[in-house]
Amino acid sequence: MIMEKAGGERGRALVVRRPGEVVLEERDFPAPGPDAVLIRPDTVGLCGTDLDIVAGRVDPAYTRYPLVLGHEWSGTVAGPLAVEAAAALGGVLTAGTRVVGEGIVPCGHCPRCRAGQTNLCLTYDELGFTRDGAAASFLAVGAPLVHPLAPGVSAEDGALVEPASVVYRALSGIMT
Repeated sequence: MIMEKAGGERGRALVVRRPGEVVLEERDFPAPGPDAVLIRPDTVGLCGTDLDIVAGRVDPAYTRYPLVLGHEWSGTVAGPLAVEAAAALGGVLTAGTRVVGEGIVPCGHCPRCRAGQTNLCLTYDELGFTRDGAAASFLAVGAPLVHPLAPGVSAEDGALVEPASVVYRALSGIMT
């Protein structure tokens, strides 16, 4: 189902209210800003780090409670894009496009971001850690962080793009 307008409607989210307390609660759908994309998650992975978040074993500098889990995901663009988001994406994404997204939300201004090392951004901000993740009916993600899935890639395989890219990056550093 494609939602033409989700702002103000309600859905469900898997919320860690505080360490040790996880609930499925109703929440308003996010209203994406002009440079964001509204996404309906299709598949969300839960990894060991998510379990550490639930248990309160992640450094508080990297987690903000309450939060919606879900940094490994794939989904579908849920509605028409704002002009700014469409421009940022060069018209590649439209409602119904299957996508994945980057978890880290870089500031774009710190020395590491300017050097292309957005995964080391000094203002650390990440879906499922410091802002709500994809274990919800809908999420809003900045347009530059959203990428189309290739035809034939399943939603399950799409949700594995994030952990696979971590492994790829680690092995690339060893091999060079």
